[in-house]
Amino acid sequence: ARDRVEELVIKKALVDKKPILGICRGMQIVNVIMGGSLIQELTDVETTEKHMVDPGSSYDDVATFRGQTMDVLQGTRLAKIIGSGSRDVHCAHHQAIDRVAEGLVVNAKSPAGIIEGLESKDKNHYLLLLENHIETQKEKSHEIWESFVKVL
Repeated sequence: ARDRVEELVIKKALVDKKPILGICRGMQIVNVIMGGSLIQELTDVETTEKHMVDPGSSYDDVATFRGQTMDVLQGTRLAKIIGSGSRDVHCAHHQAIDRVAEGLVVNAKSPAGIIEGLESKDKNHYLLLLENHIETQKEKSHEIWESFVKVL
């Protein structure tokens, strides 16, 4: 039921070009709804990066999130908001973007190439999607929140 409700809301927001800020699962579900796909298990990908919480740990406990680095790509909306280059972020995901949906562009990657952010190719539509949990780093992510609030 949750997936279906989210799908209906996201599809309507996309059609109406409403602002969307998607975090973690939000990024994944928007990409899938728009026609992209997911890597179902990051453990299937050859990387030394750890994006998941430890087995048995809770996704509700911020202390279990992994510290990770993402590289923000130049020329993207995200780079205009927080600047390009390397950023420390908190991750807690076992899935990741595989095929990027048409209409989206990558705005951030991990050093191993895992997609950490997407955004709309349409510069007139605020659609910003991030795999990392910006809500756990309010002091480092206030520019993102402010940019979203401005377009509401």
